Amino acid sequence: MNSLSRASFDATRCPEAVRALLYIVANEIPALPLVYAARTHGSMLMLKFGKLSEAPSRAGRKVPRPSGDWELLIKLADWNLSGCKSASNASDAQQIDEAIAEGVGLQVSEFTITPDGIISIQLGSSVKYEVLPLGPSGYSLWSLYRSASWA
Repeated sequence: MNSLSRASFDATRCPEAVRALLYIVANEIPALPLVYAARTHGSMLMLKFGKLSEAPSRAGRKVPRPSGDWELLIKLADWNLSGCKSASNASDAQQIDEAIAEGVGLQVSEFTITPDGIISIQLGSSVKYEVLPLGPSGYSLWSLYRSASWA
């Protein structure tokens, strides 16, 4: 098995630094809730996992700000979202917005990254994201990072 999950980890195909990162991600993201999901531009998605932090608003008020412990920005990839409502990178904006709202608040039960960069995220038992290489090029562009607090 060439995928990474909380229960299994095959390190044979990854450089040591990549193996370390994937191990950390697989052990920190599962059990965190998806606290924010949005279509940023076109079919780009921003997913944030963890707790909502509070930060000053522009008017000086404190409001919940969607900043998670981990953030995934899917920039250029074939992605699919399945659940009660489904969408993909080829769907129209309204269909994407309705489908991504369904997973907000659900806990991550599995977060998998393969050595080839394929991402699979299971939220609860009903919602699943899959991020795949784009078309025949086999190229995908996404960023996964741990959020920093500037407070």
